[in-house]
Amino acid sequence: PHAPPPGCAFEARCPRRRDRCAEQAPPLDDLGSGHRVACWYPLPVPAAPEAVTAS
Repeated sequence: PHAPPPGCAFEARCPRRRDRCAEQAPPLDDLGSGHRVACWYPLPVPAAPEAVTAS
């Protein structure tokens, strides 16, 4: 069996890629609320909408 190449598995087709992506696989980061991301340059997490209360 062949070892996978170093770096991110999505590097070849990612529009946000940089040199680091081809050299090192990114760690898996917990964003909270059950969401995780493995990217050196992830998109910002949108803010949660505020609760609407009836007046």
